[in-house]
Amino acid sequence: MQFFQNLLYPFKADEVKTQTILTDESYYPGELMKGSVRIESKKNRQRVDSLYLKIFTQFEKKINGKKLLVTYPISKNKLIQTIYVEPGVEQVIPFTIQLPLLTPLSVGNSKIWLQTELDFANRKDPSYQNELMVTPSSLYQSFFILCNEMGFRLKNSYCIHNETAQMIAQPYVQIFVFASVQETINQFLQVIASFIPMTEEKALLSIQWSTKKHMQRKGQWDKLEFSMANFSQVKEYLIQQLNAFVE
Repeated sequence: MQFFQNLLYPFKADEVKTQTILTDESYYPGELMKGSVRIESKKNRQRVDSLYLKIFTQFEKKINGKKLLVTYPISKNKLIQTIYVEPGVEQVIPFTIQLPLLTPLSVGNSKIWLQTELDFANRKDPSYQNELMVTPSSLYQSFFILCNEMGFRLKNSYCIHNETAQMIAQPYVQIFVFASVQETINQFLQVIASFIPMTEEKALLSIQWSTKKHMQRKGQWDKLEFSMANFSQVKEYLIQQLNAFVE
C-alpha cells in the first residue's frame, strides 16, 4: 500500500513513460531522500541525454510596490548523463539525495515540490511536478510543542524575501506565525518566528512579538541560538516575554 501511495503520477512524451517513486511519504530538512526514476519506451529506442531531480519552493517578494510570488530552485541534482531506453525495457535509476537544511516546511502557505526533468535527444520534454511533504525535525517540533503548551497555536506560515541576505545564501526565509488562544493573554498577541539552520541539531531562532491586528508588527527581532542543549534557556526567554503580556 505504501508503494502505491508514494507513486508519483506518470507523464508521457512520445510514447515514453516516466515514474518517480519515493520510499517515504514525508521527509524533514537534512534527511536523505531515497527513491527511483523509472523510464520505459513503448515503441522506439530513445536516447535520454540527462535526467534531473529539482526541488522548488516559492517566496513572497515586493517588486515595484507589488507583492509577487517568486519560484526558486532549492536544489538541482543530475542523476544521469546519456542512456538509451529500449522498447519494452524499463530503465530504473535509483537515487539518494539530501533534502537541504533550508528547505521550508509544508505548513500554511508554504509549498515545496519535486520536479523530474528529462532531456531527450535534440529536444527538451515537459517536466513533471509533485508536491513534496516536508515535516519538522525533532528540533523544530520541540519549539512548536513548547509554543502550544504556552497557549499559542500556529496560525500561518509562508516564505518571504530575505532582504538582508545575512547568514544564508538562499533569498528567502520561512516565517511562522503563532496566535494566542488564552483568555489571560492579550487576544491580539502573536509570536512571529523564523529558523536559520546551522546544522541538523542547531539553528538560529529569530522571534518578534506583536500585539497589533492584521500582522502590524512591533519591536525588534530577538535572536537566540536554539538547540536541545539550550532548550531550557529558550523556554525561560519565552516565559519572561510572555509574562509582560499577561493581563
